[in-house]
Amino acid sequence: MKRLILLLPVLLLITNTVFSQLPTTSLVAWYPFCADTTDHSGNGNTLLVAPVTTPSVITTPPTLTTDRFGNPNTAYLFNGATTLMRYHTFFSAAGDFSYSCWINPSANQASTIIYNGNVNTDGYGLMMSNGTFGTAGNEVSFMFGGMGAQLSASVTLSQWHNIVFTRSGSTYQLYIDTVLTGTFVNLFYPLVSSDVFNVGLNYATGTYGFNGKIDDIAVYSAQLSLTQIKALYHFNPDVTPFTLGNDTAICTNSVVLSASAATPAGQYTWGTGTTTIATTTTVTVTPPVFPGTNYWLTITVPYGCTSSDTVNVREVVPHVRIGPRDTTFCAGNTVLLNTPVRGETYMWSTGDTTGRISVNTAGTYWLTVDSSGCFGSDTMTINLKVQPLVNLGPDTASCSGNPVTLQSSVPYVTPTYLWGGLPSLGPGVTTATFTPSVTGTYWLTVTDTSGCPGADTINVLIVYDTFTFPQVDTAICMGASFPTGVTINPNIIYQWTPTTGIATSNVADPTIVTTVSATYVLTATYVPPLTYHGVNCPVIIDSFHLDVQPNPVIAFLGPPRSVCKNDTLHITASVSPSSYTHYLYSWSPGISLADSTSSTVVFTAGDSTSLVLTVSTPHGCFAKDSIQINVHQIGFDSLIAPIDTLCPGDSAKLVVYLRQGTYYQGLTATYQWTPTIYLTNPTSDSTWVHPITSQDYMVVGTSQFGCQDTAYTTVHVHPAGVIYLPDSVTIYPGQSYQISPQTNCLTFSWTPELGLNDTLFSNPVATPLVSTNYIVHGVTEWGCVAIDSIRIHVEQNTIIALPNVFTPGASVNNTLKILNTGLASLNYFRIYDRWGNLVYSSTNLDDGWDGTYKGKAQPFDVYVYEVEAVSNTGFIVQKQGNVTLLR
Repeated sequence: MKRLILLLPVLLLITNTVFSQLPTTSLVAWYPFCADTTDHSGNGNTLLVAPVTTPSVITTPPTLTTDRFGNPNTAYLFNGATTLMRYHTFFSAAGDFSYSCWINPSANQASTIIYNGNVNTDGYGLMMSNGTFGTAGNEVSFMFGGMGAQLSASVTLSQWHNIVFTRSGSTYQLYIDTVLTGTFVNLFYPLVSSDVFNVGLNYATGTYGFNGKIDDIAVYSAQLSLTQIKALYHFNPDVTPFTLGNDTAICTNSVVLSASAATPAGQYTWGTGTTTIATTTTVTVTPPVFPGTNYWLTITVPYGCTSSDTVNVREVVPHVRIGPRDTTFCAGNTVLLNTPVRGETYMWSTGDTTGRISVNTAGTYWLTVDSSGCFGSDTMTINLKVQPLVNLGPDTASCSGNPVTLQSSVPYVTPTYLWGGLPSLGPGVTTATFTPSVTGTYWLTVTDTSGCPGADTINVLIVYDTFTFPQVDTAICMGASFPTGVTINPNIIYQWTPTTGIATSNVADPTIVTTVSATYVLTATYVPPLTYHGVNCPVIIDSFHLDVQPNPVIAFLGPPRSVCKNDTLHITASVSPSSYTHYLYSWSPGISLADSTSSTVVFTAGDSTSLVLTVSTPHGCFAKDSIQINVHQIGFDSLIAPIDTLCPGDSAKLVVYLRQGTYYQGLTATYQWTPTIYLTNPTSDSTWVHPITSQDYMVVGTSQFGCQDTAYTTVHVHPAGVIYLPDSVTIYPGQSYQISPQTNCLTFSWTPELGLNDTLFSNPVATPLVSTNYIVHGVTEWGCVAIDSIRIHVEQNTIIALPNVFTPGASVNNTLKILNTGLASLNYFRIYDRWGNLVYSSTNLDDGWDGTYKGKAQPFDVYVYEVEAVSNTGFIVQKQGNVTLLR
């Protein structure tokens, strides 16, 4: 199908004025989105909003937003994902029709605006794309289901545009902002759909979500004329916002109610409550209207939205009431006196002129109110009740950490109790006594038969521990200092015993420096007087043991020692002071030792090493010493030989090296190679080998100390490289040929590069545009080289064909595919039934029809196909014909 793409003029700003009337002839549905989804045409085709559940999609409702006139809640915002509106059935596709809506897209997108039917299979509607179905862009398209975009034109993002598409017979037209952007003629009518009328999303599959605002959707059962399209373009369904003003009061006069100065056009309806009283632009309210009446006005635009406001009109008759005639309250509280009557002036018996007063003494009080020239007054008497006396006694303390029992010393008549305190008591305690176990401030509220509460507060000190003693039994190294870390309390006298190692023994936190282990005791005594609110506080004693461990000294382990490999040495350490019996021994490295945790170790000579001894106490007091042990041995560091690198006719050098390093300084050796076959010098550390077959060799080296070592190697002679290719092959334009040589090579290099997918593959794919000779150099995994070539002849003719019969489900001919030679790309492959219905379409050369449509097997019949393809040289190949489907 061809599509027409035109650039649109920029949308002009639209004022909030109604320019014309809505065309109503043949109107099927009209949705001005007056904060709802009601069909204002009167036909009852009201839209449903999400959440809507189908077997494949769950959606959420769009949100109300500002329309193109700046009026809030008169357009809907779609989120580009799952927002959806719908009418529960498919609008009739018979005869002519017109669809109109306003859109304000937020971004390039592939989305549904309005669609009558299923986007993927049938029906028709408006979508956004880049002119191609399913690809994001800023073009509005008129689309048949399953047939792609028919008319497309671009729009400006983030601006309002009016979109209208119409049908008259087989002619379809697309208008954007009243400008005709394209005409399309199609003899296929839109297919009858079992789906619904969608707004903003494909209801059947939950795809193509619109991103932006949609407003004022119209559905007509006839083609609109350009005059009607312009009238629809300028029609404003919104009512200009208005107000009836502030609530008002009257005494003996009347008041005229009317809308604000900018009176909007439309139908006026006045009422009170649920009763309509007038349809004029104003109403007159006269007394009596006590205690007040709410008057409402609703203005409705024909085929549009409504706007309402309410005002309260009341007659001012000051029925003053400041409270009951007599009242009683508890001493210490206040009573608020006021009246529900609104007035211009107030005069209280206290001389106050405000609308309310607070009093806390007994007496008689009155109020006079002036409301719009009408006066009213009221009087009341206030009496006092006495609160009960509560006494919890003086503040108290408990130095031993024991709880304290609290109780009021004053009796009451049928009392109720409520205890509170800090820290919080949770829901509170309601018993006559309360026993707190932590320091805090506590209070008791008592309410007796008078109904008035009394309260008292007391502070309680619970002394559990007057200082922090963090130490437990511990150990230190001899000569180290140890901080005791006890917290200081200025109300306590401290004394440490014994005093050994303590410079000042009567402070809380001295530092101990001693060479003798001991148990230290701290005695804490309260400074006289030893009482708090009459409570005696006891002496506190705590202690810890300090274990002083020696710093060990290791006797000299001796000079370096020499030993032959695999011999043994006995090494004994001497540590002082010897009187300490809890030393821990650790020799490192311990890999050559039978036991690395004793004072005497047995060393088995492996490699030369330095043994390090660490002696420590359990606390970590330690000393270190070491001894060097040199191990004599001979060894080959490496044997250089062409183990896997020789091809027939090659020569190589065998070289053996003695190990290097500290252990091998001054080492010399003699050599003997066996067997001597193919060798030039069998008694040297290096010799040339000229093998014709693979051979194993051994060399023995003897040091000047008589130590021997042996090395082995195998010299491999590998097969020569082999490559075999046919002389030439023939291909067609667009075809490729995979070159598959017979070879034992591992790596390859092809020339020339032109037309090859990779020059290093063993079997590259060749797609030359012209006939080409390709040469390959191959190397085996052992480096042996081989060379061969092939000529690929390119035949420039292109062939395309299809079978005339196929049987779905059979072992052969079960899929109808294009048979081609030299084809580069496929523009389309379409199959129609005898009624012209498109049952299959593809642009993939490898795909084929399996004989189904919409998941259903198609019957035995003759079907029509059409194919258009392009060769790699740009030649267009077309083919049409019939195919018989057999079952």
